[in-house]
Amino acid sequence: MGIHLIVDSCCDSTPELRDNLGFDIAPLKVQIAGGRQYVDAPGIDTRQLIADMKASKEAAASACPAPEDFARYMRAHDECVVITLSSKLSGSYNSARIAMEMVREEFPEKRIYVFDSKSASAGELRIALYIRELIDAGKSFDTVVLMTERFISEMRTLFVLEDLDNLVKNGRLSKVSGILASVLSLCPILGDDGKGDIKMISKARGNRMALNKLVELLREYTASAAPKSIQLVLTYCNCPGRAEGLKKSILEHCAAIRDIVMAPTGGLSTMYANDGGIIVAY
Repeated sequence: MGIHLIVDSCCDSTPELRDNLGFDIAPLKVQIAGGRQYVDAPGIDTRQLIADMKASKEAAASACPAPEDFARYMRAHDECVVITLSSKLSGSYNSARIAMEMVREEFPEKRIYVFDSKSASAGELRIALYIRELIDAGKSFDTVVLMTERFISEMRTLFVLEDLDNLVKNGRLSKVSGILASVLSLCPILGDDGKGDIKMISKARGNRMALNKLVELLREYTASAAPKSIQLVLTYCNCPGRAEGLKKSILEHCAAIRDIVMAPTGGLSTMYANDGGIIVAY
């Protein structure tokens, strides 16, 4: 049967990508103060989710998949690998690890590995695309694990958020930074810190300038790579036109970028990225 791929629902994708990658999805949940809960599954109404978040004075909360959500897919395959969002942002990684131990006790012969993406959204999808390439090339289970861990250690994730409200509410960005950004119309360029958490990379006056700065950073970071050698993933929250414009600009200015895979954000990514958010990973 070959190596099977399992992801949590922070791995944003499209129906076509899901068909091509052939993965199973363990869904997270988004809880809005007052009792409304969204299951982060394909087709989730992200516009209504954003409206509910804006209407609430409290932060939206997330719940990771239960171990059984992962385990039921693990039982169905002799070899499988799992991608979760960063263990610094969610309990999804730990839940998948618990599921792995459960299934190994039942079926000691199964080979299972759980990857901490140290990222989210575009980062998870970029890892899934990389693993699919390895599987399709006939790489062994051990080789897939080794090469993917190396890939994760070298991957970078960057994002530009137009609305910092939920990051501030969740304590991911200090209230002072959030207020200053709002008052001064400053738009931060954020990224991973190499360990799965979020750090400030740069900032600009307004969203357009921030996206221009993002392109500059990508050009700088990829300058030493061979031309057309890098695949980049771009995910976006309710801003397809902005995303297309950014894609065009990246391809024009970053010689190392070979192609760009795009997907809208799902529920969990929308909770953090909010309306107008852009995430890239390579």
